[in-house]
Amino acid sequence: MLTSFVLVATLATSMTNQLSGDPGTTPIVSAERVALLGEPPIGAGDGSQKSRDNAKEKDKGKDKDSGKSKSKEKESSAKKIQSFSAKAMDGKKIDFPDDYKGKIVMLDFWATWCGPCMAEMPHVVSAYDKFHEQGFEVVGVTLDNKGAENKIKSVEQERGMKWPQIFSGKGWDAPLAKKFSIRSIPAAFLVDGDTGEILADGGSMRGEALHRAIEKAIAAKKANGGSKSGNDSKKDKSKSKDGDKKKETSDPAGDKPQDGDKKKDGTGDGSGNGSGTPK
Repeated sequence: MLTSFVLVATLATSMTNQLSGDPGTTPIVSAERVALLGEPPIGAGDGSQKSRDNAKEKDKGKDKDSGKSKSKEKESSAKKIQSFSAKAMDGKKIDFPDDYKGKIVMLDFWATWCGPCMAEMPHVVSAYDKFHEQGFEVVGVTLDNKGAENKIKSVEQERGMKWPQIFSGKGWDAPLAKKFSIRSIPAAFLVDGDTGEILADGGSMRGEALHRAIEKAIAAKKANGGSKSGNDSKKDKSKSKDGDKKKETSDPAGDKPQDGDKKKDGTGDGSGNGSGTPK
């Protein structure tokens, strides 16, 4: 009984001093007080409230760091096009995508014998005419066979295809077709010339969807600072040649048919309803 009375009296005195703001009294925070009154009040000597505030701040910091981490993961998972160098039919060398800094560029695999490719070409031409002044470019890779130079040039002129064409005369065995594992055409990739990131491919590059994909890509680039001038592009290209010897890490490809379909001089189905595939 005596012990209980002393404890109660001590607690009462401590609380009275604390409420009255007695500067000469240090609050007593004992195990018994915690048991009777719950957690210590704000200002108690153990700094518990400050600890709780610090913990909250740390949690906020963790949330922010987590958000940054997720953002970095998303950024690092972006698929990038494999770089290459090739000579176009007009004799000019193309370093892809380094020659297209500040641009949105479409890498288009096609052939004059491919019916579906020819059916898609009006959409590509109209997209080029509409968006070229806004920084849109096209690089064609034709899988025509040897001796098709005149036919390719004729189709270019008839269709209004004003962009460079890469032609090896090896059909499905063209170096770039092998590099990108192309097993069906048309196959196209929309690429950011600055980062090499693949912005769209597959069905999103067909028909009217192509225009929407290009509009979205151009808008995003403008929001991130817009296109660079020709001089800036040349400077970036020079820097890239001096120090850019990165390993090829991605292998983007079009829709692939089943294995066993390959034929060196494959022909398109001419129906316009599907993809030209090697047979």
